[in-house]
Amino acid sequence: MRERCSGCQRPVSVCLCAALVSLKNRVPVRVLQHPKERKHALGTVWIAEKMLSQIFVHSFSSGQSMDWLQMPSLSLLFPAPDAQPLEAFPEDGTLLVLDGTWDQVRGMMAAESVLRHLPTYRFASPEPSRYRIRSSRQPGGLSSLEAIAWALEVIENRKGFYEPLRNAMDRMVAYQIEAMGEEIYRRNYGGAS
Repeated sequence: MRERCSGCQRPVSVCLCAALVSLKNRVPVRVLQHPKERKHALGTVWIAEKMLSQIFVHSFSSGQSMDWLQMPSLSLLFPAPDAQPLEAFPEDGTLLVLDGTWDQVRGMMAAESVLRHLPTYRFASPEPSRYRIRSSRQPGGLSSLEAIAWALEVIENRKGFYEPLRNAMDRMVAYQIEAMGEEIYRRNYGGAS
């Protein structure tokens, strides 16, 4: 068994602790995470958990009490047709991000009706994803960490402030590409590292 870092819990050879800096977010973030995503080795929410001062991660479980979804300040980041642009996000709002594949997210939306009734916000024009090792069938799809970082920058009007989140993810991605090798990366993801 490989030795693990006590800080980031990753194998010591791919430790990310040097990239994990503390960031004080003004807008609280809540993440509703699909259970399969929590166990995914290449998930990104754990990075946000380590770096953001106000973040709470909840595991999605059908039938489990999710009373916290009734918070009056809660607003969902989701590209619904009737979603408002993030620029209109309320000053005293709490950002809710759903973490999972698009199929998992749709399943959570279908299973938890309160999610469908929350105020919904979307990116006007999202930045391209830098998460090169997992693909999305959703046009403009981002990793959960990227969505959190860009949403907070728009809502808080602090362009570039959350770049350290994306930098930590970039380092994790680079380690993964290095481990799989350039040829496998190109064959599976069609790019050059």
